Amino acid sequence: MENSPVMRATIANWTMDSMGSISGLDQLNRDGVGCAVQEVEIEPDGDPWKVIGCDAIGERDLGLEYEHSDDHLFLTWVGLAVHFMVWGGLTFIILYRRKGG
Repeated sequence: MENSPVMRATIANWTMDSMGSISGLDQLNRDGVGCAVQEVEIEPDGDPWKVIGCDAIGERDLGLEYEHSDDHLFLTWVGLAVHFMVWGGLTFIILYRRKGG
């Protein structure tokens, strides 16, 4: 997805950014592997065999831009904490009002 303000506001964005930073998902850009399945007929009236071939495709931009640093990880955790406080606070307010308090 494009880097839009609406996308940046979702909790899924902050969660995926945090996980991508921890596990180094941006490495997939450098270590891409492409695989293909090709059917090969061995005998004219026999069943075709399926051959799977995987070759390194070199560096390919998969659009993964996860920064692998302590500062970036801390920033994503702060973003998740803000979401927790906002949504947890709203949940508390709604439940408190329903209870009649």
